[in-house]
Amino acid sequence: MECAEESLDGENSFENIQKLQLLSFDDFASYCASLMKDYQFCAVRLEKGEAEQ
Repeated sequence: MECAEESLDGENSFENIQKLQLLSFDDFASYCASLMKDYQFCAVRLEKGEAEQ
């Protein structure tokens, strides 16, 4: 899926992989944090059981 998206945008998969490989974990974590800074995430866990009445 990522390869298809990259090809549509004219990106080079090999260059992107090389860039990722050069990042330290701290740089990667900072980059991810900057991408997600304006978003809120939530999670819901549903379990099968009897409904309360």
